[in-house]
Amino acid sequence: MSDDPSIQDSEEKPQPSSSSDSKAEDTPEFEFGEPAEVLVELAKSGDIDPWDIDIAKATEKFLQYIDTLEKKDLRIPARTLLYASILLRMKSDSMEAAKEEEPEQEAEEIIDEQDDETPENLPRPPVRRQTKRPVTLDELISELKKAEMVGRRKAMRERWPVAEEKTLDVSHDEGIEDRIKALGPILDDMFMDSKTVTFKEINSKNSKTEDGVTNYVSLLFMAQRKQVWLEQEEIYGDLFVSRHPQ
Repeated sequence: MSDDPSIQDSEEKPQPSSSSDSKAEDTPEFEFGEPAEVLVELAKSGDIDPWDIDIAKATEKFLQYIDTLEKKDLRIPARTLLYASILLRMKSDSMEAAKEEEPEQEAEEIIDEQDDETPENLPRPPVRRQTKRPVTLDELISELKKAEMVGRRKAMRERWPVAEEKTLDVSHDEGIEDRIKALGPILDDMFMDSKTVTFKEINSKNSKTEDGVTNYVSLLFMAQRKQVWLEQEEIYGDLFVSRHPQ
């Protein structure tokens, strides 16, 4: 060992744990009442980039968090389910925007090539663009809270159970995995009559509130596993379910 004290200190100073150690588990161990705090912790653990949010990845990690609660027989806050629904809708919108962006870019290239041949470079109408989705964590949380606020203003009393401000217990006798297995044949039968069914139609099989909650959580997991495709025109509006376009 060197006699230089500064070198000695640097040699004895413990090194911080690597980022790979902090990702030893797929889902961080935390439990909060505020769903926004879940996203903050995902950023702290390195699961999402707070400066460049990937909506698809953020949605996946958020659903993994819900899955962790369910496996531990913990209660899932209603607002957490609501945020999962909003994230799924944002993910769907971002995928649609990506599909439309490519033809738009091709059209711009064609127009650029024709510019030199256009007399006096006549002005052309602006290209309509999709609204840019949040790219930072602060913007994402702001958009989620804004969507929640708008949804609550439009919500009616007799909407699905997830709209209620209380904690939902999914630790009843029938587990989520059992319900997913049971929902499969039911959805297959319904898809034979229609390519798209609504959440209300699925719940009409059984009107009990706890079954409606279990159905909702099960559909979230099925969407994450690419077993179904979920679409929703507005927060608290009806949820449309179809086969996943694999």
